[in-house]
Amino acid sequence: MVNSKVSVDIMLKWVKMVKELGLKIILHYDGKLVEELERSKVKRIKYDRLSVIARLPEIDGPDSEQILGIPQIKNGKGITQTTAIYEMLDRYDLSDNVVGTCQDTTSANVGNKQGVTVCSGKRSDRLLLRIDCRRHVIELEIKHFASAVSGRGTTAPGDKLFTKYRNKFDTIRDKIDYGDLNSFEWPQVEDSFMYRKAKEVLTLVEKMLEKNTFTRGDYKELAVLVFVYLSGKTDIRGKQFKFSLPHNISHARFMQRGLNYVALELLDEQADYMNYSEEERREVQLLAEFSALYYTPMFLQSSLAAEAPYLDLKNIQDLRELVKVCQEELDRDEEDVTKKVKLQAAKEALGNVYFHPDYLTPSNIVMALAGDMMSVEDKTTIARATWEALQEAGGRVESFPYKADFYKKLSICSVWPEEEEKPDLRNFVGHDSLLIFFQLDMADSQSLSWLTTEPKEWEKDPSYEIFRKFVKGMDVVNDVAER
Repeated sequence: MVNSKVSVDIMLKWVKMVKELGLKIILHYDGKLVEELERSKVKRIKYDRLSVIARLPEIDGPDSEQILGIPQIKNGKGITQTTAIYEMLDRYDLSDNVVGTCQDTTSANVGNKQGVTVCSGKRSDRLLLRIDCRRHVIELEIKHFASAVSGRGTTAPGDKLFTKYRNKFDTIRDKIDYGDLNSFEWPQVEDSFMYRKAKEVLTLVEKMLEKNTFTRGDYKELAVLVFVYLSGKTDIRGKQFKFSLPHNISHARFMQRGLNYVALELLDEQADYMNYSEEERREVQLLAEFSALYYTPMFLQSSLAAEAPYLDLKNIQDLRELVKVCQEELDRDEEDVTKKVKLQAAKEALGNVYFHPDYLTPSNIVMALAGDMMSVEDKTTIARATWEALQEAGGRVESFPYKADFYKKLSICSVWPEEEEKPDLRNFVGHDSLLIFFQLDMADSQSLSWLTTEPKEWEKDPSYEIFRKFVKGMDVVNDVAER
């Protein structure tokens, strides 16, 4: 009873703060089938529940996050979830404070007909920012690559290998020769794409390990494995590398493929109990390389909201280059099965990335203006195009009513053809690029005058600082609702 009263008091105090300050809410939600113990019976029953968390990007500290509830719902359909969400919002009169939603990319959440994002827009009769969880998207990318290599379905490629590795790891733990680990085979041509890509990732993980600011231990474990795999060194800042006990196997677990494939490749024949078939050995080799060079840098930087558009553009560019390299390798030896498999897997990964252009849409591409990775030239291009969109709207945007085509998939190849090495970023900008500024009450020529100046001058403008703080305060991953 005490806990109940205290929690209500906390909630009411938080709602009062949000209303008085007019703070903007990004809703994070996630559905789960939860096994519960019924009070009237000694029996466990499974129920659909929906965790709904409100995040406030404009402020820091514990008040920036508040759980709204974990209601039981009759099913996981988009309309059912939306009804449950808005019942909670209406209870506290918070609907008008919501400016966006963050979710994983299931059809129930983001389907363009009955997903929660669409249903929420219809219900509020206005457009909301769509913030898809970047960790889920990156997991789908490696899952499609793994499925093409292994020939198994996308549900759990690799799980059989990982289970065998984990169950018998103790038989080799004390016998591992750390001087005989199987590391990455660097290309002989230093100017080649694969050499430059490997060098870039090695530099990244070295910097991350030096700063040691990992939010979770398994994130650091992935960085360490990739460092050892690419560098061939087992000394990490004075500490000797040792293999961790393999994690429990779950096809829904983040980083499972990265952690296990890289570890298996490092061990190679030392894990003799694996008894690889020719296909399994190829699977480990190709997935270890893909995990290290493509998956790891994307995953470890997935929470950087302001860098999301730049990183997604770079990922497309890198995967297109990988497809090109794989095709050239196959052209030199058309009978090589490994090269055929690698090319198909690269195409599958690229195709999946095309299907999730979530931070390259007109409404989200402008987030890059708050970041540091995109070049000054590209930032200027986006800024000028956004300013032009504002002028076409008459210098001020009064409303952003709901429209169905807002939720349609962006066709990457139509705005950035594959034959073009670099994209024309003006093609990614449109009227919807003003949405985030509208949500921040600054979609007018006076507030956005900084778009017409040089990027080095932006920090002097108070409106830009409000925008940058908001973007950097956003979560573009959905850990908060899942954990």
